[in-house]
Amino acid sequence: MNDDAPSPATAPDSSGGDVPEPPRTAFDPDPAPAAPPPPVDPSAAPADGSTMAEPSDEADGSDGDGAGGAGTGRVDTDFPTAPTKGGLTGALVAIGSGLLGAAVVISALRSRHNGDLHVPTYVVGLVATALLLGLALMGAAGIRRRTGGQARDDLVTWPGTVGILATAPMIAVGLGQHMHGDEAYLLGGVITVLALVGYVLARRPAFVVVAIVGLGMLYARGFDDVVGNHFQHQSGVVVATVAITVFVVAVTILGWFLPSRAISGVAVGAFGLVGVAGGMAALLAEREVGALMSRLGGMAPMASGSLGQAAKLSSNPADYSNDVGWLFGMTAILTVLWALAALVSDHSGFKVLTVALPALAVPLGTTVLIVQHPSIWGIVLGVVGALLVLLATAVARRKARAVDGV
Repeated sequence: MNDDAPSPATAPDSSGGDVPEPPRTAFDPDPAPAAPPPPVDPSAAPADGSTMAEPSDEADGSDGDGAGGAGTGRVDTDFPTAPTKGGLTGALVAIGSGLLGAAVVISALRSRHNGDLHVPTYVVGLVATALLLGLALMGAAGIRRRTGGQARDDLVTWPGTVGILATAPMIAVGLGQHMHGDEAYLLGGVITVLALVGYVLARRPAFVVVAIVGLGMLYARGFDDVVGNHFQHQSGVVVATVAITVFVVAVTILGWFLPSRAISGVAVGAFGLVGVAGGMAALLAEREVGALMSRLGGMAPMASGSLGQAAKLSSNPADYSNDVGWLFGMTAILTVLWALAALVSDHSGFKVLTVALPALAVPLGTTVLIVQHPSIWGIVLGVVGALLVLLATAVARRKARAVDGV
C-alpha cells in the first residue's frame, strides 16, 4: 500500500472520480478508545467522609426513612452512613424489641390489683424498659455510624423507640393513686426529651414520630388547662376537632424543616384523619341517641324515674348543622394542607390522606344532617371530583407533550 492510497475509513478525493466511500465492516479497525479513568482507591476518602453516602431510596427499595431524608434519596452530610442495609440485624432487633415491649405491656396491665402494687410484676416491666433503653445506647456507643450503616441505626431505633414509649406506662403504674391529671406533663415531657436524644443519636424518623406522641400529650393537657374553660358551653366534639386540626397543621409545618418531614407529616396526619372522622362519627352517635330519646318522649307520661325525665328533656332533637359546619371546615383545611404537601413532596401518604378524609367525613356529615336530597349532594360532589380529575389529566398530557417535544 502506497502513501496515495486512501485509508479504509476515508473517502477518495473528489478529483479521482465518482467512487463512493466503501462501507465499514467488522474487520475495519475502530478509532482508538479513550483512556480509562484512573482507578479510585477506596481507602483514599476525604477527611470529612462526604463520599460515604447512602444509596437512593428508590434504588435500594427501602421505606424512605433513612437519615438522608424521607423518600428523597438525599444524603445527610452531617451524618454520612455506609451504604449497607439492616438485613438480618434489623429483623432480629425488631422481633426482640417487640418481645421486650410485650413484657412491658404485661407488667403495666397486671402490676396493679385493687390499687395495690404487685412488686415482682412491676420490676419485670422496669427491667424490660431498662434493657430496651440500655441496648439502644449500647448500639449507639459501640458501633460507629460511619461504618455501621442501617444495621447500627436499627439497633438504636427500635429498642430506643419501644423503650421510650414504655417509660410512660411504667411511670403511670408507679404513681398509682397519686395521679391527678397533671402527670400528663411529666409523661409527655419524658417521652419528648428521650425522643429528641434518640433522634440526635440516629437521625431516624421513628424518633420524630415518638416525639409527636409526647408533644401530643403535652398539647392536649395544656389546651385543656389554658383554653378548655372558655369553651364549656360549646360542643365537646367541635372543640376537640378544632384542637386536633390546629395540632396537625402546626406539627406538619414545623416538621417540614426536618429531613423526615414526609414521615412525620403522614404520621400526625393519620391522627388528624381519625380525629375528624371520629368526630363526625361521634356526632352521628349523639344524634341517634337523641332521636331515640325523642321517640321515647312520646311515652314520657307513662315512664317513671330517670328514664321518664330523660325522655322529657330529649323530646326536641338537637340541631347539628353548626357542629357539622365546623367539622366540614376542619375537613377542608386538612384536605388542602395534605394536597399541598403531596404536591411538594410527591409522597403517597399525603395523597392517601387527601383521598380518605373527604371520602369518610362528608358522607358521615350528611348522615348527621339527615339531608333531604342526598342525590343532589352525590351529583355535586361527583361532578366536582370528575372535573378535578379531568383537569389533572389535561395537565399530565401537557407535560407529556412537552417532554416529547410535540
